[in-house]
Order: sequence, then structure tokens, then C-alpha cells
Amino acid sequence: MNKKELREYKNQFDKDNYKQFKAKLKPEELDQINEFLAKNNMNKRELVLEAKKILERGIYMRKFLVVKVTQHFNDQGFIEILKDTKKSKVFDNKNEAEKFYNSIKLKTDKKDNEIYSDFKGLFQYDACEFSDETVQNNAFELDELKLICDETNFSK
Repeated sequence: MNKKELREYKNQFDKDNYKQFKAKLKPEELDQINEFLAKNNMNKRELVLEAKKILERGIYMRKFLVVKVTQHFNDQGFIEILKDTKKSKVFDNKNEAEKFYNSIKLKTDKKDNEIYSDFKGLFQYDACEFSDETVQNNAFELDELKLICDETNFSK
């Protein structure tokens, strides 16, 4: 590559890089950001760099929960989760969570004329909304979390 081609390549790279970080915001979102910047005496570059630091430190973070429970149909015909069968594991990384989720084998048992089946689910949540203690103590409803995928094995 000669100097002219190299210079053109660098200019195009800079333009593409600039476009990549140019966000299109709604007017009210832009106003909120401008108010925040003025209140904290920051410019947009400082805001982006600070957000990058926070994300790298993992302060604001998505976490993933893999749950396995045993369930059955109750007398009214609704699915009921059996107590003390809930097993869960928290992951910081989605790939590790998916690997663990895929390794779980589901079983179906038939006892006393009732069918008991396993259920597994992969959920995502914000670490800001739920503490690790809350998740480990199962002090939440699964409906509060974002479901990524689930599987059950109700067969006769």
C-alpha cells in the first residue's frame, strides 16, 4: 500500500469509527443526557469513557440463572412445582450458562398414577435488580426474570 492509499484507508476508518459511535436518540433522551452532563460537569466523551469503565468492572452486569425443578399436574389440572426440588446456579457469562443448561438431562417419572417431569430454564436478569443473596435464596418469582429458553419433558 502506498502512502496515498494508506492515508485514504485511515480517513475512511476514522469516518466509519465515528459513525459507529454516533447514536440516534429521541429528543427527550437527548435532553435527559444533556441535563445529566450539565449537572455532573461532563462532556459526552467523558460519559462514554466512564460508562466503559463501569461495564468493564462489572458493576452493571447481566447475570444468567439456570433453574431445574420437578413439576406435576395438581388436582385442578395446573402445573405445580414440587417443593425442595428447585436447583439453580448463577453465571456471569451467557456461554457458560448455556453450556450448563444444555448439560442438564430431563427425566419423567410416573408414581401413584401421577406424572412427574423435570423443567429447566435459562433466565437473564440485571445484577442491579436482584442481589446474589436474593437469587441464591430463591426469594423471587421466575416470572420476574427474562426467559431466554426453557424445556420440559411431559410425556406419558
